[in-house]
Amino acid sequence: MLEDSDLRKLLVNFRETVICAEWPGAREHGILRRAMIDHLIAARPGSPLEWRQGLPGHLCRDTEPQHWLRYGPRIVDLVRRIGAA
Repeated sequence: MLEDSDLRKLLVNFRETVICAEWPGAREHGILRRAMIDHLIAARPGSPLEWRQGLPGHLCRDTEPQHWLRYGPRIVDLVRRIGAA
């Protein structure tokens, strides 16, 4: 399994190269803002449903709904693959 810092770098890279290219402002309000990355690293969910069910309400509520649909499965897949590395 990769170190937390490696996973953080990969998630930030995904945010910067994929999400921010399509959604200006995603650094502060998107699905991979700092608080969400912290949660992903701690929880390492195995599915999008597990991720959303385990989130504190404010993290879920403050995330753009389209981000869940568009990026959620890809982000969880990345976390799972990296967790297995």
